[in-house]
Amino acid sequence: MKIKINLLVLFTIIMLFSNVVFADENIKINCNINNNNIMCELLGTSTDYEVVAIESSINTSSNIKLISMKNDSLWNGDASNNLLSLYGIGTGSVKEFKIGTLNFEIINDNYEYGKIALNQIRFADSTYKWHNLKDVSTSFDVNYVKDSSSNDWDRVLIIVVLLIIFVLCFSIVIYCIVKLKKNDYKFKYLIKNKLIISFVILLIIFIIFLILLLNNSSEKAYLYYDCTDYNTEEVRCEIYGYSNYKIEAIEGSFENNTDIDGKFKVVSDWQGEIDKNNISLIAYNNMQNKFKITDLFISNYKNSSNKIKISNIVFIDSFHKEHKLNDFVIKIKEEK
Repeated sequence: MKIKINLLVLFTIIMLFSNVVFADENIKINCNINNNNIMCELLGTSTDYEVVAIESSINTSSNIKLISMKNDSLWNGDASNNLLSLYGIGTGSVKEFKIGTLNFEIINDNYEYGKIALNQIRFADSTYKWHNLKDVSTSFDVNYVKDSSSNDWDRVLIIVVLLIIFVLCFSIVIYCIVKLKKNDYKFKYLIKNKLIISFVILLIIFIIFLILLLNNSSEKAYLYYDCTDYNTEEVRCEIYGYSNYKIEAIEGSFENNTDIDGKFKVVSDWQGEIDKNNISLIAYNNMQNKFKITDLFISNYKNSSNKIKISNIVFIDSFHKEHKLNDFVIKIKEEK
């Protein structure tokens, strides 16, 4: 009998423990940036209970403004005055669900940094009991967005100019050929063929240059970060990279402020080190798309300068070609 009771108690403890371990409730933010517009999709997760209402405050850095919200079909409500307040028919047995899409605008791109955060998040279950969730946020480099947009327009302008030059050259060739129709046949034949050969050479050069330009414009790489736990004595910043080509190594100079006590923990995908002066990392396997580089732990950020700069950043691809990136600034806390 005692054995059965002990087994029952053990089973109960295991079940309670498993509920604690596997319980999951959160909101994720996935943002896409296009010029000065930011579209952030909100996804919710609740493994323990059905969600019938959601509340949260929406906080942004001073250079970003909330424009509107488009709810998923499950929800009614809005995000007016930067307060998210939604209610609906409930998520039922669905553990992961769409909430909606927030539309933001970059109103001042003179800042290096942009941040969007959801704070004081809570879900209501089917009994209208509220459950508090952890804050979530996402950060990005506004300068990268601005520079990328500017580079795209520069490429378009170059292509337009090349097309105009091509059309002008073609028109000159046609004009000369037409004018030579009344001249001596042999002279006209020689001149005509020289013009045609010149035009073909020019066309080949134009096509090669255009291919090289388009190939270069297709390369995309940058750094971004997310800092959390601002209310504690230590802030943790996760530094990520993105590249649409394969990366085998990263180099750079880490210009750490002398009054900031920072420690780095490089993730297991990389070998090498980051110290207070240099970044020198080699990937165990070539990295592509989104990848994490390191965690940065800062213990005295409340009494320190709020910016850390990474310069001379180089991504080395799988063909050992170096790709220089723009300088990258980590803003540890927002200026008031």
